[in-house]
Amino acid sequence: MAKITSWCALAISLIALFFAWQAFDQLDQRADEALARREKALVQEMEPRVREICEDYDVEYPSTSPETLEELVRPLAELVTGVQRP
Repeated sequence: MAKITSWCALAISLIALFFAWQAFDQLDQRADEALARREKALVQEMEPRVREICEDYDVEYPSTSPETLEELVRPLAELVTGVQRP
């Protein structure tokens, strides 16, 4: 009887481990998707302001709308690196 109980406990533990691994994997994917959505919303919100700054300082702004923060900040980085010290 103890042998059967041990095997049942092992089987239940393995099943629980599998479900825990699945839940962890799904959480990681959901977190990545949430971060991507937040980044896209932030880029869409900030894009008009960055475009305006680029126009004010005669910095070339890409013709396509940026999708990531890196693409959004690239013209501003060119603006900052292009500033000459007196």
